Amino acid sequence: MKVDNELAAPEETKPMISDRKGSLKVTITPAQHKTLTHLPKRPPVDLAFTDLTYKVQEGRKS
Repeated sequence: MKVDNELAAPEETKPMISDRKGSLKVTITPAQHKTLTHLPKRPPVDLAFTDLTYKVQEGRKS
């Protein structure tokens, strides 16, 4: 991985949350659902498909 020196943080900055060993702890939280509230409401649409095929590969991939 190549890091652009102009975009890299200075070495003297410390992580916001670190344990006693100095490693960074990351907490992943689930994202909230996004809604498109700026779009106008539309009536529901019924979809129909003709000649629709679905293929499933059998066996293991090695």
